[in-house]
Amino acid sequence: PERCAKLLAALAAPERLKIVRYLAGGTHTVTEIAGMLDVPAVNVSHHLAVLKSAGLIRGVKRGRFVDYSLK
Repeated sequence: PERCAKLLAALAAPERLKIVRYLAGGTHTVTEIAGMLDVPAVNVSHHLAVLKSAGLIRGVKRGRFVDYSLK
């Protein structure tokens, strides 16, 4: 039940659901995700941290960028 509650809480925000759907199509950077959502990158970073904490996504450092994808 705790794991389910954590996953549901991570997916509770509409923006996070959009991010998960977007990442289903492949890896993307914060800048690309921010452009898709039309929100500041700092907001996207917060949403990505929540999704990463829930174990739904992973980030792979590539130079000064991080490529995010679904786990």
